[in-house]
Amino acid sequence: MNNSSCSKQGISEAFNKAWRTYDAHCTIQKASGEILINKLKFRIKAAAIIVDFGCGTGLITESLAKELNYQQFYVVDISEKLLMLAQQRLTGKYQIESFKADFEEIIFENNTLDLAFSNLALQWSTSLELPLKRIFDQLKPQGILAFTLPLKGSLSELRSESCNSFYELQEVEKLLLSMGYTLLESQQIKLVENFPHPLLALKSLKAVGANYVTGRSPSLMVEGKASIAKIIKQACVQSKKYELSYQIGFFIAQKNLYEY
Repeated sequence: MNNSSCSKQGISEAFNKAWRTYDAHCTIQKASGEILINKLKFRIKAAAIIVDFGCGTGLITESLAKELNYQQFYVVDISEKLLMLAQQRLTGKYQIESFKADFEEIIFENNTLDLAFSNLALQWSTSLELPLKRIFDQLKPQGILAFTLPLKGSLSELRSESCNSFYELQEVEKLLLSMGYTLLESQQIKLVENFPHPLLALKSLKAVGANYVTGRSPSLMVEGKASIAKIIKQACVQSKKYELSYQIGFFIAQKNLYEY
């Protein structure tokens, strides 16, 4: 098994372990998802074929389905247990089909999607360029990609050696433009989650499955199996800060009508 396969297996296992606690602790995910939907609904009211890449438990998917008219709606996630919760939440209320898959792979035919949506998920890729390119290929010309991503400055409360580096806003913008997207919106917003005790910060991270990662852009953990518990406890106690802050990037881009 190659390193990429090992990383994806670890990410999937971490999220699978968090399936019982995810919804109760995904404060930042909820906030960023709702902000992105509010930005998106002022630009479009309908999209024939929608895909939520990295849907998690379907909490934000449901909000999106309420806001937009659609003909076909699909959700994709690498964690079968989170996907199971999404199916339970959405089945019977919405016509939404689910797939267990890695969004770094081609899942749908090229030039078929009207809207690709992703909330705090693409950072779990081995390289951000790959899912952005994959999604570009699957979008129709003038199709929309709307996503959020933690940016540089996120989790500044943690020791620097406990985190891999995050992308800067301008780096993501350049990536999108270089691939043939037109940038419709790009904004960085700080979101903060407060805790009465530093150990609760640890529990919140584990509770949403954010305890395994490789690659450049995501990271709540040193690569491999290092103990995040010790890192967070020491960082919070030393700084006397019982909060975790995130610099979230909000991006809405459109696939150019003509590729070049």
